[in-house]
Formats: sequence, structure tokens, C-alpha cells
Amino acid sequence: MEALLLKHGALINAVDGKGRTPLHYSFVSIDNTFDSPDTSRIDPFETISSLLGYKECDLHVQDKYGRTPLHYAAQRAATISAIYMIKKGA
Repeated sequence: MEALLLKHGALINAVDGKGRTPLHYSFVSIDNTFDSPDTSRIDPFETISSLLGYKECDLHVQDKYGRTPLHYAAQRAATISAIYMIKKGA
């Protein structure tokens, strides 16, 4: 799905009103806030590896809460995705 969206002009580093990119949304929902974080365990490695396959993908974007995608990966116990992001420079 990510490849199809990007092929048709979606911006991989598009930022929304919360300062989040598609990489952030691999781990959080639209309604997720700093005050009510979702701590259920998920590891969306397939999505992460797909997005990080694009060299333009920025791992360092902080949302309005000061959190990067790596923060959310840690919060969700997404160990494999977190290690992969670290290997990619996070």
C-alpha cells in the first residue's frame, strides 16, 4: 500500500497538524496523544521496512509532543522495528 501511495505522489515525509509523518502513524493512531498513549504491543515491521526503503524517509521528525517514530516504537515494544530504525540511523 505504501508503494502504491508513493508511486502516485503521496509525500513520505508529509507532516500533519500533530507534527507526525506516516512513519509515526505506523505506531500511533490519529487520536493518540501524549496524555493518553497507546501502550499495547505491536511491531509493524513490514510497514517500517517498506517506508525506510525510501532514502527520503526522515527518521528524526519530532511530533508536537517531542517524540520521534523511535520513541513510539519503544512505547509499543516494537523491538524488531526499533532495531531496524536504529540500524538506519535513528
